[in-house]
Amino acid sequence: MDVETYLTPENYEIEEWSRPDEMAMFNHFWTEAQTILDTLCNARVADICCGTGMSMLGVVSHPNIASISGVDIDQKNVDFARKRYKAFGKSKFECADAQAWLSSNDGFDLLLLSSAYHHIEHTRQGAFASKLARALRPGGYAVFGENIVADFPSPLSSDYNTAVREFYKAAKADAKGRRPDISGYILELIDENVTLALKGEVEFKVCDQHFQAELTSAGFTLVKKTKAWPMDRDLSGKAGNYIYVFQKN
Repeated sequence: MDVETYLTPENYEIEEWSRPDEMAMFNHFWTEAQTILDTLCNARVADICCGTGMSMLGVVSHPNIASISGVDIDQKNVDFARKRYKAFGKSKFECADAQAWLSSNDGFDLLLLSSAYHHIEHTRQGAFASKLARALRPGGYAVFGENIVADFPSPLSSDYNTAVREFYKAAKADAKGRRPDISGYILELIDENVTLALKGEVEFKVCDQHFQAELTSAGFTLVKKTKAWPMDRDLSGKAGNYIYVFQKN
């Protein structure tokens, strides 16, 4: 499958809605974001690497939001999100590189990042974390939903490749087990994540060790970490889907 086909908004949506691991992560992600919003007034919110806007579905109607901005580098995703949220006057979407956008926008109370961090190249992730901190007001929050793979010493190493394969092996098996009628096309989309991650293209998976170290170094404190998937067992290296709540120091 070529990258352009894989990255269409329609393919993204059909894969996400069909994967139990991703839907579990979204549900926990929305709960954590809503809990933070309950404590805020007239909150300025931004969804970074928002894709089609799925990550905003459980948040956008919260009454304590004054404005919510979505940013994504893919114009097709931005157009899709604009149509989806046309009825919500508080929302706006921009097509831009997230790092550049963060450099010129600040004062946010809450940043949403669902499956965002691992779409930033490994060599840029530390700088990305710093720009997230810059965009928040002091005491502001960032909520992450992340596919965490087993610890690896360096990207694209043999350990990294093994960790990626094992994560998606478990995700694919869960999807097939809970969705007996899942189509071969959706399974192909899941497999494409592995192909891209091993090539270092589009997918740049993270492990807990590196992820937390980069956020801490950027000036964040971990407030809460919640496992969203799988709940019935532990994957090798404690891989899985996790929700992280960080607060800017």
